[in-house]
Amino acid sequence: MASWRDTTSDAVLADLDGLVTAALTSAQALLTKIKGFAPYGVVLDAAGSLGPLKPADGVEPSPEALLGSLYAVASAGRDDLRAVAFIADITVDGSSAVHAHVEHRDGGPALSVVAPYTHADRTTSPVTYGDMRIAEAVRRTWV
Repeated sequence: MASWRDTTSDAVLADLDGLVTAALTSAQALLTKIKGFAPYGVVLDAAGSLGPLKPADGVEPSPEALLGSLYAVASAGRDDLRAVAFIADITVDGSSAVHAHVEHRDGGPALSVVAPYTHADRTTSPVTYGDMRIAEAVRRTWV
């Protein structure tokens, strides 16, 4: 049985891999600097440049409301985007983790990437990721 990596084009794989790297790197920097973060997004525009995805103005600051707004903003602007990642600081099985939901306009599956992390002293030490779990997910932007 072929995996999604075997059936996804090289160009889409490169974009998804780059977006996951950008998502985890930016989350790691936030966790090291401020010890947590509200959900946010990262986009790859049609020209191939990475940039932030911000929720609509005036959104309630709950994680659920922020994610809902990010999904809506990405969907509304999808014609100008190539790929998108939605990133959240979550708890899985009692442990801290970064969750990145990534998808691409040109195919391949939407992916749910969960990267457990540890923060040695919760002060200035860097955040270290454990083994990532990747699963196919439901598309939210290009449906």
